[in-house]
Amino acid sequence: MTVIRLLGAALLAHELLYLTRDGEEYLRRCFVPTLGLRLGSRAHYALHVAFMAVCAWMAVQPSAVAAHLAVFVLLVLVIASYSLRVSNHLVLGAFMLAAVLAADGLRAAGGSEQQSRALVIVSVQWLMIITYLAAFTHKLNRSFLSLDGYAGTFAAFMCWDRGVQAPWLVQLARRYAVVSTLVYELGIPVLLMVPQTRYTGVLAGIVFHFGLALLGIVNFSAVMYAGLAAFLPTALSSSWPVPHSATGFAVAGVVACVMVWLITPRRANRQLPYRHRGVAWVIQTCFGLLTAWFVVEIVQALTGPSAWHPGSPDAGGAWPAAAVLLALYTVNGLAPYLGLKTEFSMTMFSNLHCKDWNHLVFPGRWRLWQLARYLCVDSVEGLPGADEIDRADGAAELARTVLSQPQDYEYRPYFFFEALERVCRAATRPAEVTVAVRYRGRSYTVTARGGTGAESLRPEGFPRWWRLNLFPFVLPTSTSAPHSEQGSVLSSDRERQLF
Repeated sequence: MTVIRLLGAALLAHELLYLTRDGEEYLRRCFVPTLGLRLGSRAHYALHVAFMAVCAWMAVQPSAVAAHLAVFVLLVLVIASYSLRVSNHLVLGAFMLAAVLAADGLRAAGGSEQQSRALVIVSVQWLMIITYLAAFTHKLNRSFLSLDGYAGTFAAFMCWDRGVQAPWLVQLARRYAVVSTLVYELGIPVLLMVPQTRYTGVLAGIVFHFGLALLGIVNFSAVMYAGLAAFLPTALSSSWPVPHSATGFAVAGVVACVMVWLITPRRANRQLPYRHRGVAWVIQTCFGLLTAWFVVEIVQALTGPSAWHPGSPDAGGAWPAAAVLLALYTVNGLAPYLGLKTEFSMTMFSNLHCKDWNHLVFPGRWRLWQLARYLCVDSVEGLPGADEIDRADGAAELARTVLSQPQDYEYRPYFFFEALERVCRAATRPAEVTVAVRYRGRSYTVTARGGTGAESLRPEGFPRWWRLNLFPFVLPTSTSAPHSEQGSVLSSDRERQLF
């Protein structure tokens, strides 16, 4: 099936793009893992290599049940061991794969091939709709609507990278980024839910995600493309997605590739160059060609004399399995409003605050739980200098940099103790670090030495913490900073982005 094939390719693209950006460090580093699965550097390296291999297998043989299972199992392990912050689209990919496995199980239990495929298509379609609605809802906050929020910041970065300096143009780009994101994320799911406008919704989705890909965010857009494919006639096809019009594909492909080469930033971020820019160009160009294929498919569906009816297939007895999957995904998306978590709940770049709640529609007092608790550091003594940390240990450099700036950050306990242990272990001289902290109204003193495990650093009376990254691992103390650690952690010389 086209959806499964594109999903395998999208997950492979995710891995390859992070390799082009971070190099082999992406494969080796397992620091403050998202679900607490700590792996050694070799095991982590092997896991990601195996994951890439099975993703390629699924892309080539989308009907192989063993490939579905292998990709799902390895993806769960990748998510569980993912350093610091797992990407939202990996969680969406996991739910899509769960739908595929449910369909495999239905077929093994005697269900028809039509029911099995309908389960995949209907589940993926509604996963996409829920994703858009959740992402839109999260962005209804004061910080995102500010031109200094993530949308405006990305637009300003694009202008900086491409040499656009006129203040009025930069401000126009910022405003467009904020407004267009909200319009797309609300408009696309509405269009997708109505059969008569479904193809228009797919086309709007392609325009939106191709625009994000031109910022360099190809991995997220690739997974969303796989989901949008569920709304096309070729969603049920088991063959390679061949464009209906070779001429149309050639024209659209040239246009898309020229846009990729002219617009895509040369750097991953302002302080983050690619380690392997040439390979990244290849991946981004391939994504441009995939965009051309989508455009040709949509034009064919909209104008063809025997256009396939865009209604969803009849899932029949498969609906109970789809309903359970969609309910779990919805709860995951609503978790910020329950106070349970904000990470991997489709809050990507939404500026939704987890601690100082800033949503414009949902009052903070309605949240049932308040689990976003952070500790403050009052003083640090004995912290090794930047030149006293093993230069090959990027995680230790990040940990040392963040710990050295207690005036700028608050810390999740899970990250704080792991970071303190990592710094002491990576120090080139014997280190003893003493830190005075405040957490939940009480003061504590923490003393760390090389070779001391993170759990053993917990002072008497300090509450135990979950080894889960359910909220940003640090929060900037500045109210004007984006409410996320991503992009805010720079090296001591302010020249390199560490996360």
